[in-house]
Amino acid sequence: MSTDYQSLIEKFIDVVNEPDNGRRRAGIDALFTEQPEYCDPDIQVEGRDGLAAHLDKLRAGFPPGVSFYLTAKVNGHHNQARFEWAFGTPGAPFAGGSDVVVLEGGRIKRLHAFFN
Repeated sequence: MSTDYQSLIEKFIDVVNEPDNGRRRAGIDALFTEQPEYCDPDIQVEGRDGLAAHLDKLRAGFPPGVSFYLTAKVNGHHNQARFEWAFGTPGAPFAGGSDVVVLEGGRIKRLHAFFN
């Protein structure tokens, strides 16, 4: 069985952009393993509860009309993928970076974010 890395990461971006905390949590439960790990230059969290709390706080700070979006095709193989993203409005981002995910059983086990 092959993994559709593009679709998986698009769903992840949708979860991060989801304004409703309950729907965002349902997305986390669907996409991530029981004990995922997330880290970026500013924070490291473990578990779905920790990830949900981090994304709730992150999403609450979104200025109106902005979101995360992919800037290139997802590149994945052997249960790992990397992707580039921007934050802002299409054509006018004010932040960007790239992430690497490691999958386990078709779900995200680890997500490492890097900021440009």
